[in-house]
Amino acid sequence: MRAETARYSVPEEAERGSFVANIAQDLGLTGEELLARHARLVPEGEKQYLELNQHSGDLVVREQMDREELCGQSEPCLLRFEVLLESPLQSFRAEVRLTDINDNSPVFLNKEIVLKMPELTMPGTRFLLESAHDPDVGNNSLQYYSISSNKYFHVYTQRRNDGGRYAELVLDRALDREQQAEVAFSITAVDGGTPPRSGTALIRVVVLDVNDNIPVFTQTLYKVSVMENNSQDTLVVTVSASDLDAGTNGEIVYSIIQNSEENLQKFKINPVTGQIRLEKPLDYEEKKTYEIDVQATDGGGLSTHCKVEVQVKDVNDNAPEVIITSLTSALSEAAPPNTVVALFNVRDRDSGDNGRTTCELTGEQPFRITLLAADAYALVTSETLDREQVEEYNVTVRARDEGSPALSAWKTLLVRLLDVNDNAPTFTQAIYTMVMSENEPAGRSLGRLSATDLDAGENARVKYALVPPPTGSLAAASFVSVDAESGTVHAGNNSLQYYSISSNKYFHVYTQRRNDGGRYAELVLDRALDREQQAEVAFSITAVDGGTPPRSGTALIRVVVLDVNDNIPVFTQTLYKVSVMENNSQDTLVVTVSASDLDAGTNGEIVYSIIQNSEENLQKFKINPVTGQIRLEKPLDYEEKKTYEIDVQATDGGGLSTHCKVEVQVKDVNDNAPEVIITSLTSALSEAAPPNTVVALFNVRDRDSGDNGRTTCELTGEQPFRITLLAADAYALVTSETLDREQVEEYNVTVRARDEGSPALSAWKTLLVRLLDVNDNAPTFTQAIYTMVMSENEPAGRSLGRLSATDLDAGENARVKYALVPPPTGSLAAASFVSVDAESGTVRSLRPLDYEKVRAFEVTVRAADGGSPPLSAQAVLRVLVRDENDNAPALLHPPPDSSAAGELVPRWAPSGYLVAKVVAVDADAGQNAWLSYELAKATEPGLFRVGLHSGEVRTARAVTERDAARQRLIVLVRDRGQPPRSATATLAVALVHDFSDAFRQLGHDPASGQQPQVAEEELLTTYLIASLCCVSSLFLFSILVFTASTLCKARVRAELPPPSPSCCADGDFASDAVGVGSTGTLTPAYRYEMYLTSGSGRSEFQFLRPILPSPHSNAEVGLDKDEEPLRHSQPACDREAHAASTATPPF
Repeated sequence: MRAETARYSVPEEAERGSFVANIAQDLGLTGEELLARHARLVPEGEKQYLELNQHSGDLVVREQMDREELCGQSEPCLLRFEVLLESPLQSFRAEVRLTDINDNSPVFLNKEIVLKMPELTMPGTRFLLESAHDPDVGNNSLQYYSISSNKYFHVYTQRRNDGGRYAELVLDRALDREQQAEVAFSITAVDGGTPPRSGTALIRVVVLDVNDNIPVFTQTLYKVSVMENNSQDTLVVTVSASDLDAGTNGEIVYSIIQNSEENLQKFKINPVTGQIRLEKPLDYEEKKTYEIDVQATDGGGLSTHCKVEVQVKDVNDNAPEVIITSLTSALSEAAPPNTVVALFNVRDRDSGDNGRTTCELTGEQPFRITLLAADAYALVTSETLDREQVEEYNVTVRARDEGSPALSAWKTLLVRLLDVNDNAPTFTQAIYTMVMSENEPAGRSLGRLSATDLDAGENARVKYALVPPPTGSLAAASFVSVDAESGTVHAGNNSLQYYSISSNKYFHVYTQRRNDGGRYAELVLDRALDREQQAEVAFSITAVDGGTPPRSGTALIRVVVLDVNDNIPVFTQTLYKVSVMENNSQDTLVVTVSASDLDAGTNGEIVYSIIQNSEENLQKFKINPVTGQIRLEKPLDYEEKKTYEIDVQATDGGGLSTHCKVEVQVKDVNDNAPEVIITSLTSALSEAAPPNTVVALFNVRDRDSGDNGRTTCELTGEQPFRITLLAADAYALVTSETLDREQVEEYNVTVRARDEGSPALSAWKTLLVRLLDVNDNAPTFTQAIYTMVMSENEPAGRSLGRLSATDLDAGENARVKYALVPPPTGSLAAASFVSVDAESGTVRSLRPLDYEKVRAFEVTVRAADGGSPPLSAQAVLRVLVRDENDNAPALLHPPPDSSAAGELVPRWAPSGYLVAKVVAVDADAGQNAWLSYELAKATEPGLFRVGLHSGEVRTARAVTERDAARQRLIVLVRDRGQPPRSATATLAVALVHDFSDAFRQLGHDPASGQQPQVAEEELLTTYLIASLCCVSSLFLFSILVFTASTLCKARVRAELPPPSPSCCADGDFASDAVGVGSTGTLTPAYRYEMYLTSGSGRSEFQFLRPILPSPHSNAEVGLDKDEEPLRHSQPACDREAHAASTATPPF
């Protein structure tokens, strides 16, 4: 591994296949060496942008690369990779620098930038603009800004600490919203590429209004007329004022100035629309004219006023009123006609026709009305009265006006007839309350007093006068006067005359006169106000009347100077530097910026905002618009960005603004665990791979810095692998020892990477490495020797069993196929008896077998795997043929071809005398060869008996003279097969006194009574010859059996270890056998297994069977693959021993 790093460069967006460098030359290798050592590139990231030509060693572009997509604004932009060589393992580090091309234009985040500026903004004020973004770097990045020609602004290009550039807009001349409410121009950002690229946005400067215009009424005087008695809320007039300002400064509020309490009670104004409406109905009779002062105030506090003169129009709303001024309610009956009974006035408060009245009496009574004056009447008698006829009269006077519709009123007078005049005048009210306005002009009627007298004539005429006050009391009588005749009250001349104010440098006062004679004050401003110098001006106002001596009243005037937005906010710092730990939670406080404004109210209320010069800043930070607290919108990441520059703007309520910078340094914490990046993985590895074989290549990266980014790497657990360091952060996972798939098929290799931070962080990566099988294991049979049994005469194709072999390998290497091994040339072709299925190992018979010809055979089976080259193993298949009862017993004695065997029995023979022995053999084996004997038919059934298992014919009782000399016996021989098979033997028995008599007995036929001499001699000769032959044959047979048995034992023991008990020497009996003497003539060469029944006290064979190899013992005996299979035929010793077991030699 080389420590130095090879460095190359290529322009971004280079076409696929573009040449970068020749790595073979730099490594000092040829193309053949690169190919032989399997050279390959291992990129640092997941994507492969470069490729290596193994033949030429050229490093070329595999896929087009965009520097801005890969690295953003980071410079330099490096693609790191490793060149890996095998045999031996070597690694070389290299990096390719992507050089920038001018493939991106500057772009404004917003195509339209809106700026708001108050019209009082001072020339020279600077405004921070939104920055354009250019992904390119170096000279290809954004270099300067320019704006289109206009008469208000120019632009400066400034440089940030990180090298970025931003624009500041500078105001060249004062703005006037009333002349031009908006200024629009374009801004262009230009980069330094060749040719240069640019981006454009539209700037709209909205001129914010300043309250520099007062409202103006459309009329200074509004004259309107209103019918009296109009209902509440009746529209009187709508006043209107306009203001050239905009926004709140142009929003006008209307109000009624409180120059008369009466006006506020009678009228109200809508503060928005200026509509003046009736607060309550007007009364023409109460007042005929009103003067209202209306004020219009804009949102900035500037105001103006106008006058509204309201004339009240009369309507016929008052009925005539009959006012009795004098009444003689008790009239002397002696009163002559025309005697005045009552005096009354008819009044109507309306005017014109509505106020003109007529008067009349209702009903027939001795009275009439006499007109005394315009509205004065007298009720007089029209004839003489007679109290005795009528004591009193209800006289109804009806008054009617000439209005439309006409209104009427009635007055009923009770006239009692008296004889004397005794009534004094009486006021209509004990207390009269009248109201006069201050400054009421002299002579104005305040009301009218009224008094009546029930007498008539001079006694009923009333005069009015003021009563002089007591000496020393207030001379109230000087304020009013009363008309003696009418009682009308008039005002005096002591009303308000003028106003004055205390000395001050800002205001003076004018006293103005209304049409009704009243006076009011106007305050005049002498010099400009400055709220920042003096927020309030206070002085007193005095009102003086015209009395003697004059009287006055004083009030305090406080002039509150309203603020105008003539001061911009000022930050406490132009640059704030703070540091923040990465991963601080959302809403963590970063810094608090603070600005102040000398203005007051809304003009001094500051709103903070983040200028959108970076979308990233708006995503990461937020600011409280009131407190100026900058908090995290979401956690910061040191690995993503280390420094942020935030432009903060403070704007007051009038729209003036300033800005400052906040520089945020992000501090690193150990918040990134190491990352294990697999660059190459051989997930399937051959188990034959030698040590130091590369399994995987991986890098360990930690995005943190310092100790937090330094890492170590290790494996967990005990496994045949280790880690090799290739470079600073590049590793190889290699084998540390030989592998064996049959022991472990796969490994979960866990790589643990740990950094050196505090606390340390770790990461794990688990690699699954599967071992590919190599054919290094031969198949293995589950048994060395398989023993299967088939019945004789079994049809072809019958399944005998299944062989099974396993292979520890996998896939094709573990796929086992079975086949019979061809026998040596000249040996028995036992393979023709059975077949083995190549896939399943199932053994099937190929043809029926005869147990009597083939009792067992062996073949060799091979199991071979599917590897290359294939490996194999062998096993012995031993097949035992199971006997079926397909052979009937065969008689050896007497011979089956003789008509009858002759036996001699002396007459003196006792019971149990051995007469003869029937000998038979059965070619079958086992139970099928077990024979039993029974006497099927006899001349005298009670004289003889036959041994069940021995076949010995003995006398059942002693022979007597009474017994016939010639006896014929038929013996049935039956095996124990299913179904059983049988044969019969016929014996001819002669009872003789001695053997000389035997020939006579044998040649004499008791039935015929003739005994020819020749026949007896021939019969005797035949017996002698037969006996001699039998004895000789038995002797020779015994010699052959002994010799064959000896040879057979030696050969079988040599071929089939352990020794089989198929051939037994003298004394080789089973442990449970008992030797029993016999009275027969059998030689010791015949061997039997003898079993005695319980309670059997006689020395006789109960049954006989040859000793044969046990199937269990055969199944347990294994032969080597080189041993010769068993012969198909039974050994001579076994055949002869079997024959001897059932044979009975002659006497």
